[in-house]
Amino acid sequence: MNTADMAKHHGARVVRVIRRARRPDRNAMEAHKQRVPLWFVCAVLFAFAMIQIMLNPFGFSDLTQRYAQDISNLLVTGPYFYGDAGQKAVSVAVIDEETLQTLHMPWPWNYGAHARALGALLAYRPKAVVVDFLFVDTRPDPTLPLLVDEIARYRQAGVPLYFEGGIHLPYGEYPLRPELAKTGVPILDPTTPVYDGIARQYNVNGKCFGSHGVKPGTCYSAALQVFQDNFRQYRLEPLNGMMELVWGTRTDPHNAKWITATGSDGKPHPCKEQVSPLQRIYLAFFDPAQVQNPCPYNAQIPVVSLMDGSDDPDFPALIKNRVVFYGGSLEGAQDKTYTPVNGLLPSVFVHAMALDNLVTSRGKPEQNVITLFGATIPSSWPTSRSELRAAHFAAVVAGRAAAISALAGARSSRKARLVSTWRRMALP
Repeated sequence: MNTADMAKHHGARVVRVIRRARRPDRNAMEAHKQRVPLWFVCAVLFAFAMIQIMLNPFGFSDLTQRYAQDISNLLVTGPYFYGDAGQKAVSVAVIDEETLQTLHMPWPWNYGAHARALGALLAYRPKAVVVDFLFVDTRPDPTLPLLVDEIARYRQAGVPLYFEGGIHLPYGEYPLRPELAKTGVPILDPTTPVYDGIARQYNVNGKCFGSHGVKPGTCYSAALQVFQDNFRQYRLEPLNGMMELVWGTRTDPHNAKWITATGSDGKPHPCKEQVSPLQRIYLAFFDPAQVQNPCPYNAQIPVVSLMDGSDDPDFPALIKNRVVFYGGSLEGAQDKTYTPVNGLLPSVFVHAMALDNLVTSRGKPEQNVITLFGATIPSSWPTSRSELRAAHFAAVVAGRAAAISALAGARSSRKARLVSTWRRMALP
């Protein structure tokens, strides 16, 4: 057979396939159904599912995995299964627009005002304090020595104090102002990944910073370094890839006393949840914004009372022996991140939630990787416990649907055989 005949033969075969697809032969299909065993159909479907899950050629696996992760945080893990060990160990002090208006202190604050806030926190003996502001600007400020002196007071008191370094700065610019970096204060990498606009993961490693700028090599990211230094009772497991963030939904009870947050609808909402379990299930699938709690999971320290020096009875419980993240939520700074269970939150809460995950899991956070014979393989499989619960729920639903479909098919096939038998008996 020459080339022209082969092309003509293949062309005719393609035409027949298209014709059969457009007008399927029911009799031929029934005949094939009788010859093809059920296990073969299951094997083909399983192979197709494996290709889709492992290779993810169309991106569907990533989409369904992240959707299952969000639903799990809203319905299963966040409200019922996520522990509160990290919540009792982490707090956040946030400077927002209301703080500036109440204190009549315009932004940006001078270094002396930050030193005053850090000094007020130190008075309550925190476990550690992480400053989530970037001090990279070399603007003249006569109060800079006050902040340098406050760093020395923290060192004298034995309370670790961390600053965050600038990322993607112009060439030659220091990640932290040299006067502050020379004190030897630890400098952390604050980079947080955002997947499709939502904070679902957290970096394990980041850049290394020293008193003279970026150092070669890789170091732990902000939350992991703080955990490694201050929670030595837990052994940090060797981690690869990124952490999968588990977002709690039960806000700290202290927040309900003084926070009235604004929801996605622009209306004030109390921190206490007022949604029944059945309503939560319905809204999580059809209107997730209504079931999101606008109040953060971790305790938020009222900075106004802290700066005023008022003797708030809640301060010892919110600060003493806790890691406190000191950051901001200012409109012009655009430092907010969308979370699966809260909507928009100040980005400092992403670091707090990452540390919360590490404390709650005792150094064994959720990860979306598979380690096989010493090799780490990124995977689209749901490997965290929260994702497995959601996947198990989906598998149960799919299994029941398949069972019902198989039963219906068996009944239809039995009915067809009975009709065929009746017709043969009715023939003369």
